[in-house]
Amino acid sequence: MAIVSSTPQRRTPTSAKSGKGCANKSAGKLGVDHLDLLLLHQPLPSRFDLTLDAYRALEKLVADGKVRAIGVSNFMPEHLRRLLAEAAERRLG
Repeated sequence: MAIVSSTPQRRTPTSAKSGKGCANKSAGKLGVDHLDLLLLHQPLPSRFDLTLDAYRALEKLVADGKVRAIGVSNFMPEHLRRLLAEAAERRLG
C-alpha cells in the first residue's frame, strides 16, 4: 500500500517551508510520519513561475527525505513540457 496525498487545490505551496507544512499536515491527518507520494494538485497557468516554485518545494521534500516521491495531476501536455524543462526531479515511470 502506498500513502498518497496532494497539495490543496486553492493553496499551492510556493516555498520549501510551505511545501514542508503541506506534507506534514497531510501526513498528520493520515496518522503517518511520511508520505510515499505527494502530488502537486494543479498548475497555475497564468503564473507558471509559482508552479515551478511549488514543484521545487516538493523536490526539496524528496531531498530531505520527508516524501519518497512527487508528481503532478491535472497538468496539460504544455504544462508538463515546461515543468520537465525546468525540474531537477524528472523520473518518469
